[in-house]
Amino acid sequence: MKKIIIKTQEEFDKIKEIKADEEVVFGSERIVINCVLRVFGILRLTGEIDSSWNNRYIISYGSSQNHIKNYGSSRNHIKSWSSSQNHIESWDSSQNHIESYGSSQNHIESYGSSQNHIKS
Repeated sequence: MKKIIIKTQEEFDKIKEIKADEEVVFGSERIVINCVLRVFGILRLTGEIDSSWNNRYIISYGSSQNHIKNYGSSRNHIKSWSSSQNHIESWDSSQNHIESYGSSQNHIESYGSSQNHIKS
């Protein structure tokens, strides 16, 4: 597995797809998802995350994995397909919206006044 450590939002903005043999790690005070990010491998994000419906969300395919720790007023939108796995740790007033299809598995830990919505 090829591990890619992202250090800036500008580097993260260049990524549109994470391949099955890649693990992408990015931690920042604020992270903005500026595209439809296609994940086939592993994505690890930590910070205040901003994504929404308007062509700014994460799509997980196959046996991909998302490990997301969000803080502050994070807003996350994730679509899970096939047997993908999502682990979300949600703090403060974060809001998570997950759409789950196939045999996807989602695990959400919620603290503070976080709000989570899972559609299966």
